Amino acid sequence: MSTDYRFTLDMEQHEFDAFFETYTSLGNLLDKFRATLPPILRFDSTTGAATGTLVVIHALAHAATIKLHDNFASTDPGSRQKCVAAAQAIVSLVGDTDPPGVSCFNPIVGVSYTAPAVIPM
Repeated sequence: MSTDYRFTLDMEQHEFDAFFETYTSLGNLLDKFRATLPPILRFDSTTGAATGTLVVIHALAHAATIKLHDNFASTDPGSRQKCVAAAQAIVSLVGDTDPPGVSCFNPIVGVSYTAPAVIPM
């Protein structure tokens, strides 16, 4: 028997309880994961690859937060705030990590960069 944790309006109470427990747990795990990430301090020729990898990891973590909360952002102020904060963090990642002499980032950063565009308001 598989368990489907997708939210629907016609959920029974026990299904909603299972969904909400999983949703909350995943949100907490994402928050803890982001809190453990090392900061992106600078981008130079000796740390370029490591910094690029950190940018990808940070961007994916923020995009995951948006994906988790985007279905509820139009009705739940807490979800909306998490989406907006994550979107701002993704935009800041690219702006703040403008490496001299580097013409592109890992393509996955571009995919993550589209996540803020789907936040319902």
